[in-house]
Amino acid sequence: MNNISHLRIFFIILVTLFFESVLSALFLKFNFYIPFTFLVFSYIHYKKTNGISATGSFFLGILVDLISQNPFGLNALMFCLIALIISYYKNIFKLFSYFQICIFFSLSATFYVGFTNLISNIAIFSYTNLFSSLLASFILCISFSFINLYNPRIKNRVGIRD
Repeated sequence: MNNISHLRIFFIILVTLFFESVLSALFLKFNFYIPFTFLVFSYIHYKKTNGISATGSFFLGILVDLISQNPFGLNALMFCLIALIISYYKNIFKLFSYFQICIFFSLSATFYVGFTNLISNIAIFSYTNLFSSLLASFILCISFSFINLYNPRIKNRVGIRD
């Protein structure tokens, strides 16, 4: 994950965006939304040694906006914001446990869901959707960290190195 190119990052985000668009209709029936694209971008930025630059984050966000038909600049703003926060606290995250990092990523995903709902569809904004998205993203982050912790063969097979 340290030496991943920008083209590979874009391809990973495109696949995640397709996966998110397929599953979002199913998740909305149960009144929650998990921003997989945002979480994958955050994870890639967190795992890269130098992170993704601000311009790279901005252009990835613009491309995601164009593909996903979100308001123009919404993902660009959110990707730049999370890239700034992760870059600023990158050394402090090394002191945190997996549980605390999962809390951070689930709260940032919930902020993304809330901000997206405020910008795109304020008429159907609900706190129930926000709270259920917080719980779903927290369970997702915790399950991925447990898979990562208790099955290191997956890390070696995918090629991720700490």
